[in-house]
Amino acid sequence: IQTFLDTINAVIHEANANECTMAAYNIGFDIRAIASTADFYGYKMPTIDHTFCLYKAFVAAVPLEYFLWTLATKRLTAKGNPKMNAESAYAFITKTDFVESHTALEDVQAEIEIMLWLEKRKNTTTDNTTIWRWYKTVLTENATSEVGE
Repeated sequence: IQTFLDTINAVIHEANANECTMAAYNIGFDIRAIASTADFYGYKMPTIDHTFCLYKAFVAAVPLEYFLWTLATKRLTAKGNPKMNAESAYAFITKTDFVESHTALEDVQAEIEIMLWLEKRKNTTTDNTTIWRWYKTVLTENATSEVGE
């Protein structure tokens, strides 16, 4: 654990960074996990000045095609909403049937691809309110037509 925390600090200092920004898909979870692990083992948590949540950025940037893709691939929650987890985001971006194994290295590799995808889309805007309304309408219509058949 100390090696991990030392590595974070070393990367910050090696980059001569005055500030540290940490990015992750659901960053709140990662920060809490690192802090609680450090605390449990009696280590000092590295100073992280800023955070960037890839999940929030993905949800804000997701295009209509993602919603269509979740319907086609059945990547839906129990309530029928599109899955917005890192696994689904990465599978959509890479156009693969990706299934996450939940290893740290694989998580980082997937999150880098998500971050690069977001960087490419940073100057585009998506009216997700309209898309979500459309998506709910499509789900309702599909459910109604399936019941009637």
